Amino acid sequence: MKHTDAMIVGLGLAGALLARALRRRGLQVVAFDPEPGHSSSRIAAGVMNPVTGRRLVKAWRADEFLAFAKKTWRQIELELGRSLCHDLPVVWALPDVKAENDWLARCGDPLYRTFLRESAPDGLVSEWVAPAQHFGLTTGSARVALAAFLEAFAERLEKEGRLVRQPFRHDRLRLSAKGTWQYDGWSAPRVIFCEGAALRHNPFFAEAPLQPVKGEVLHVRLEAPLPPFMLKRKVMLVPLSENGLMWVGATFVNDAYDRQPTLEGRRYLEAHLRDAIRCRYEVVDHRAGLRPVTPDRRPLMRRHPELDGLWCFNGLAARGTMTGPLLAEQMADMLLAGKSGIEK
Repeated sequence: MKHTDAMIVGLGLAGALLARALRRRGLQVVAFDPEPGHSSSRIAAGVMNPVTGRRLVKAWRADEFLAFAKKTWRQIELELGRSLCHDLPVVWALPDVKAENDWLARCGDPLYRTFLRESAPDGLVSEWVAPAQHFGLTTGSARVALAAFLEAFAERLEKEGRLVRQPFRHDRLRLSAKGTWQYDGWSAPRVIFCEGAALRHNPFFAEAPLQPVKGEVLHVRLEAPLPPFMLKRKVMLVPLSENGLMWVGATFVNDAYDRQPTLEGRRYLEAHLRDAIRCRYEVVDHRAGLRPVTPDRRPLMRRHPELDGLWCFNGLAARGTMTGPLLAEQMADMLLAGKSGIEK
């Protein structure tokens, strides 16, 4: 029996960030995932955007999360020897006078002045971007190459013998007489489930308020150079510098349970893409995934109410690139203290 300090089930964004946080505290971890990174993280653009939505609302704890996330991703770049985090402003293509007025009003709010600019600078918006009533700008935003991070982190764990590339069988998990959890030759006092939307199949946390939300995205090749910004016009267009493609997404379908791309999703994305640009493009890839979303959009950071040592860390969802680094540190502290909860 090999002993470790923690077993982590699922090596998507939540599992990888938590594993790193625990290792930074001197703990040994082993992760179980047949295909690390093949969760919703595999199709995410990795955008860190402090202001989102139709109502231009500042994201939950945006100032705190964004500053910590940028610092953390720079540290991870040094640890893994990979370029991952890219500062990119968001250009907002505002379609009509009302949208322009709403934008200018929000720019006048002192709480938003850190991130919003009334207009995009002259010369920033590329000629192939479709005309709009007005172009606003979000500063401080960035994009993380999540797939590259997950691949590199999984490779490191595997080289250390700390990654088991097999599906996790919950029925094989046993509590020993000594109070440790045992699974397929491993023993640990803590097991943390970071399974994303698959948590709904977990018998220990089946009642967790987690809803699978399906998102579809396109990877397209433009007949134009990739821009030094992300473009928001109904959907988000994000340049992927690592492969020269543009990420277009995403759809949002509640109560979906499959990861198969659909013709309906492609038509929706291409229709909004054609509204946003004035150049030819080629669809290179069409992907879909299930985001783990909670009713209040807050992550799940909790221990089992009856079984000591069982925890879940899930529900980072669309803002996980920005919120995940700090939340993983807080989750690690909770695990060591044995207390459950989250700051609101």
